[in-house]
Amino acid sequence: MKHAFIVMMVLGAASSACTVWAEDRDRRGVRGGFQEVRYPPTDTGTSTAPEAAPSDNVVVDADMTMNAVGGAGVGVFVEYKKGGFWRIALSCDTAQSTQACAFKVRVSGSALSNVTLTDIPVADVLGSTTALQLDTAVGREIPVLNFQNTAGAPITLEASVDQVRDSGMFFFVGGGAVRGGNSAAVTNPLTFTPSTP
Repeated sequence: MKHAFIVMMVLGAASSACTVWAEDRDRRGVRGGFQEVRYPPTDTGTSTAPEAAPSDNVVVDADMTMNAVGGAGVGVFVEYKKGGFWRIALSCDTAQSTQACAFKVRVSGSALSNVTLTDIPVADVLGSTTALQLDTAVGREIPVLNFQNTAGAPITLEASVDQVRDSGMFFFVGGGAVRGGNSAAVTNPLTFTPSTP
C-alpha cells in the first residue's frame, strides 16, 4: 500500500503566505521509481568525509500557524503558541490512496496538561504529566491534538503511519519559513524547542 507524502499548507503569519509539498513516497522508501534520497545527500565520489547525522532537535517559531488540506497528503504539523501551548495536526493522503492512515503519535514533555482533541472521531489517548500517546485513524479530516507544556520547554515527538516512522512527515515553522518534509535532515523522534517562551 502506498501513502503519498504530498502535503499542502499555508503559513499564516502577518501577511505572508506560501505553499509547500513533498513528493510521493511509498513505505519502502522508493519515491516515483527512484530510490529515496537521504538528507544530507551522500557524496558518491571518492571523498571519505563522514556524512553529517540528521538533527534530533529543531527550533519552532512561536505564534505561527499552518493549515493542511485534508486528504491531500501525510503530515504531522507542529505549532507552538507562547505560554507553552502546542498544537499537533495530522493529515492523510486519503484522496489519492483511498485508504485511511493509522497514526501513532507519542509526545513527551516536562509538564503536560490541558489535553484536548478536535475532529478525531475515534482515538485512544494514554497520558501522564510527562507523556501522551494518541492512536487514531485519519481519513479526509484534520484531527488536532492540543496540550500545554511548561512555557518555553521543548517537547519530543515520535510519529508513525501504519507502523512506519518517517521524518519526512514532520512540518513546522522555523526561522520564519515552513520547514520539514523530505527537505529536512531530521530524525523521528524529533525534539521541538520553542524560539521564545
